[in-house]
Amino acid sequence: MIEIEKIEIIAIAKVLMDSLETGDWSELMMITDCDDYYEQNTQFQRDIHWRNPSLKQGCIDAVKHILNSDINNIKKIISFEKTSSLLKKNYNTEYNTIMSKISTISGKVVLSQPTKITSETIYQALDDAQLLINNNKPENAYDRMHTALHGFLKKTCENEKIQFSSSDGMTALLPKISNHLKTFQSFETDRNEKIVTMLRALNNVLDSINYLRNHNSLSHPNEKLLNKSDALFAINIARSITSYIDSIIQEK
Repeated sequence: MIEIEKIEIIAIAKVLMDSLETGDWSELMMITDCDDYYEQNTQFQRDIHWRNPSLKQGCIDAVKHILNSDINNIKKIISFEKTSSLLKKNYNTEYNTIMSKISTISGKVVLSQPTKITSETIYQALDDAQLLINNNKPENAYDRMHTALHGFLKKTCENEKIQFSSSDGMTALLPKISNHLKTFQSFETDRNEKIVTMLRALNNVLDSINYLRNHNSLSHPNEKLLNKSDALFAINIARSITSYIDSIIQEK
């Protein structure tokens, strides 16, 4: 059983206080099966409507009630409206801790740790995919993860001054990045030569990832989508690629 700490509850409450209106609170309470609490707490409803000074405490109490009712409700709170993006923007430490805890509820999945070289677009795509996974929709998340991986490879080339074309796909970008990484001193002193072989072999994996995206994801009107296990498998591979490349670059 996970436990959401007080500082994390306060961070969530502040985000909800600033971003939710009366109808939003009503909807959140309904999807977390806490609508009785909301309907009976008329003072809280007045605080929301009039933005009374007591609203902050009311939001804290509401979040505590939702989580005490069912700890799994943390996933519903985080995936509601703009909660995730606002929490990450304003309370990044608490956001990362909460997402790490959520992953223990959601099942076996490689965590989407923020990369050092990513752009906001890539970051948002990773967030979107994570939320879909947390809502047990990894097959829907696949296209967003594909977007993030492609963007990550392009951003890596930009940051590392690797020449590439704007029309390059992932299978064109990865070999260029692999050749660049092999020039790092760490590849001569600290890494097994088989790692280079593995990097080259990843291009076949990316080719398959492209195929799955085009023929078995929601990026196109495909009838046969990836099942959850297969989608998670492919997504985890994509995440492993980004985290490994990022770690090598940070070590140089």
